[in-house]
Amino acid sequence: VMDRATMPVGEIDAILAHPAMALLPADAGRLWREAHQRATARLDADDAPVLQRGRENRAAMLRALHAAGVKLAVGTDTPN
Repeated sequence: VMDRATMPVGEIDAILAHPAMALLPADAGRLWREAHQRATARLDADDAPVLQRGRENRAAMLRALHAAGVKLAVGTDTPN
């Protein structure tokens, strides 16, 4: 589960530097970075554990759904 808006700065930088980004429209990286900057500007250090728990909970839910045989259609909102 990727939560690009609130992931740590180093993680968004690594994603944006990945060679696969060349396959996306040119504005996608810029839009993602701007969304990340807007979202993280509102956060402080106390928010980090809450965000991490949210990511862990979403991953656990997906694992449980997969284990139960639930069929999922996943995608992206790119380039939003």
